[in-house]
Amino acid sequence: MQDSDQPTSYAQLLHQWEETGAALANTTCTYLGLCSSLEMLSLSNQAIHREDIISQVDGVLKHKALHDISIAQLAQSQSILIRTRNRLASPIQSLPEVVLTLIFSYVLHYWDPTDDQDIEWQVREYYRRLYTMISVCTVWRNFVTSMGTYWSIIPIIRESHLSISRQTVSLCLSNSAGAPLDLVIVVPRHAPRDMVQGILNHTSRIKSIHIATGKVILIQDIFDQLVQSDDLGLLSELSLCTTDLSHFRRIDNTLTTMFSFESYPRLLKLIQSLTRLSLYGATIHWRGLKFSTKLIELRLQQLLVGSTSHLCEFIQAISSAVQLRHLTVISLYAIVPAAPVNDIYPIISLPNLQSLVLEDLHYDTLSIILKSIEPGTHKLTLYLTDKCLFRPILNHTHQNVAVDNTQVRQLFEGAVVDTLILGDRYSTQVMKSPTLLSILAALKQLKTLKLEECTIDTDMCSLIVSPEPLEFSMGYKIKPISEWHLTSAKIVNPEAFKELVLSHGVQTMVLSGALDHTSKDSMDWRPLCREDEIVEWLAHNISGFCFERAQDCPTNRFDFMSRSWQRVR
Repeated sequence: MQDSDQPTSYAQLLHQWEETGAALANTTCTYLGLCSSLEMLSLSNQAIHREDIISQVDGVLKHKALHDISIAQLAQSQSILIRTRNRLASPIQSLPEVVLTLIFSYVLHYWDPTDDQDIEWQVREYYRRLYTMISVCTVWRNFVTSMGTYWSIIPIIRESHLSISRQTVSLCLSNSAGAPLDLVIVVPRHAPRDMVQGILNHTSRIKSIHIATGKVILIQDIFDQLVQSDDLGLLSELSLCTTDLSHFRRIDNTLTTMFSFESYPRLLKLIQSLTRLSLYGATIHWRGLKFSTKLIELRLQQLLVGSTSHLCEFIQAISSAVQLRHLTVISLYAIVPAAPVNDIYPIISLPNLQSLVLEDLHYDTLSIILKSIEPGTHKLTLYLTDKCLFRPILNHTHQNVAVDNTQVRQLFEGAVVDTLILGDRYSTQVMKSPTLLSILAALKQLKTLKLEECTIDTDMCSLIVSPEPLEFSMGYKIKPISEWHLTSAKIVNPEAFKELVLSHGVQTMVLSGALDHTSKDSMDWRPLCREDEIVEWLAHNISGFCFERAQDCPTNRFDFMSRSWQRVR
């Protein structure tokens, strides 16, 4: 008998399997022949011991031992052979581990960039995919459970629709097997101190922290716990979000900051290692702050920074991030003092900046940022809301003072804007004449215009036609804009729309929306389809035309209160 502890060579094993299979087939054939011979014997007149034969046959048939065991073993053999064959034939079995890792990682980490889901939904979807792969087969389960990086997202989530247990957190920490960790904490009301305490033994492995809470005090509490060990040397990404924006209603200069006074020295040290920083809902003290030369991405949204002098401190701080590539500023709120102040705004250079995105800003905030950052090779994207037409003044109440069209035009003259975004929901006043005309006329180098939920009627098309708009345009001329993105557009006058397209020599267009159905009720608008005459005309006359069905377009893609920006990379 072969020693089971000794490995059988591939050739020997295959030879034995073939010989045994052939012998089994011969034995089965012989057995069938003998059964037939017994049947023929029973039909003959030959003298035989009938009782002996009956007894032996009954023993086989009644107990079913021989046939049942043989059939079960043959079925099991067939199942094993099928499984073996599929494993050998499947490409996934022959792929190197590094390739398999890349494929599985892509499945786990792929996100549609148009998704606007919060980070807790992203985590739930990630682990749903992970457990789906585990359930496919033993090979996949063994591979997935052996990959510590697949379990590196550590979720502490206490939402009404999703609550992660301590056991799940412990399992993720155990399976992560020493891999760098992405810590995700979503706690709207109460911070689970015991669960956060359970992370403290692993802080040296944390490479990213993402926290979303209802109130700023929760972020301060959680952050104080995490930094007390002073062992976050691996941390490179920090995103903090508080959804309670009640402090925006204050009329003093008191700032609500993300960090307590006690943790601030540790924060200053921590910032030196960050490559990405995102803040939503509350600010930090910018005076004297210096970023690391490693910082490549900075995102600030829904922040009350104080007065315009505080805004200057912020600009001075980001000048230290000499490697910064992406700067996004959304809904930054700076208050203009009631008494005029002759602030000297800093002029800074960001030589490695690739993209600058400014959205939903008041006139003064937008003006200071545009004037302070020196022109470069970066692409500038503006989403102008009606805020850009007002200046928030701090006196006994918050007062928004309107600016005139001359000031608006002067604001954008000389600005090298690559992409302008306007939305009917947030840019109602901006979209009106002559404000829109003065803005477009000032942006001489505009390449892309994105319009959200706009109404394309005769007045609008006549207003922004190039190069000659309406006669009362005071000599304003709009330069041709080559790329247009029209999302959820309402086309009232297709013929005027065609003239607009031809006047600009549009080379690229993305379109989704509806056609006017002779009614102001939006329920009566019919969604555009590829067979519509206007869609076919656009496809024929624009080389880079792309039609999107309304149901395929994301909704609220420019929701300034959204938390979809907070993602685990």
